[in-house]
Amino acid sequence: WLLDLLDASRTAYIILVSLAVFARLISVLVQFRIQSPDPTGGAVASANWAKEIHSLLKEHTLMRFICFGAVSGFFIGFAGALCPLYALQHLGASPAEFTGYSIAATVAGTLCVRLWGKLIDRHGAAPVVLICFFGWRLGDIAWTLITPETRIWMFALWTWGGALATGYM
Repeated sequence: WLLDLLDASRTAYIILVSLAVFARLISVLVQFRIQSPDPTGGAVASANWAKEIHSLLKEHTLMRFICFGAVSGFFIGFAGALCPLYALQHLGASPAEFTGYSIAATVAGTLCVRLWGKLIDRHGAAPVVLICFFGWRLGDIAWTLITPETRIWMFALWTWGGALATGYM
């Protein structure tokens, strides 16, 4: 809406980024105010960190999970940087249209958070995270089928991706 109103100008983006920074500042302040008291009474702060790290390194399943998260996070971040370039330069999407894709993904993710929470409570985190991760990546493979003439399907892809991304994260 704002991008269309201001013709995707630098001013429009500065306003959007400013609103996002302001909203993030408010969310941090709210999180700061709703801190829970430390249930350990400070025992965590006085723990032997070297011993803790040594015991964590012995947990092979946890280390596999951490490595999986690091590798997948790297590639998701790498692909995320290329998405706008591909959509704008090769598919011919406008900045406003690309912003609409992002908004669709965010709304879909927001609507599905509760669903993923219930599924995690019922079946555990591991199966839900794996299903969401591979489903999310499957949707990304569909990018290869999108052409400038069929880019309207990007809304469906981003909605799918947003919904599954919240289950993974």
